[in-house]
Amino acid sequence: MKNPSDNIRIRKPDLSPYLFHFTSSDNPVGRMHSILSEKCLKSNDLDYICFTDSPLSQSIEQFKYMYSFYPYREPMYSKFGIGFNRDLLIKKYNARPVIYADMDEYKLLDELLKWRFERLDVETHDYTWLREWRINGNCFDFSEISIEDVIVIAPTKEDLEQIVMGQELECLDFDFEDGRCYPYPIYRLARVWRGITLEDANLCKNDFE
Repeated sequence: MKNPSDNIRIRKPDLSPYLFHFTSSDNPVGRMHSILSEKCLKSNDLDYICFTDSPLSQSIEQFKYMYSFYPYREPMYSKFGIGFNRDLLIKKYNARPVIYADMDEYKLLDELLKWRFERLDVETHDYTWLREWRINGNCFDFSEISIEDVIVIAPTKEDLEQIVMGQELECLDFDFEDGRCYPYPIYRLARVWRGITLEDANLCKNDFE
């Protein structure tokens, strides 16, 4: 049965059919290559993997704010990332929105829900603008997810091509030497992953487009 919320979701520019994970600012291109080769998102210091449902088509102001918010050190994440089909992550991988609450409410949560908690204090600790979602566990293996349900994000076309392009076998050629035949492969560059630049995303009316 079709999700009835789709009737309104596709009309709202502040919603997206994807959940996005952005890399840290330290060597983001290298990190993206590792993520795509291993088909896994890992966390070294948290017991969950973070995502956002903030749409790419509306991201320009969010990145402007975030980069101005961290004028003297690297921002919390870079403009490189990866998106996954939102509904798939909910149904198959138990992705859930963060529970923003104060510490008194945290104490009321069942232990099985505490991985979703993020402290909320409007004076000192308000990160609701991140619109965070999480998957429980420090490793998210997406090797079984179809490439059609994944999208790579980079700031510019040049950046994107560094990440989504790979070598594809074009044909076999043969060399003859000493009466023997030696086959050798010839490769060509080909797109391996679907992707979009932030420049192009911000020209769209919404993420569904």
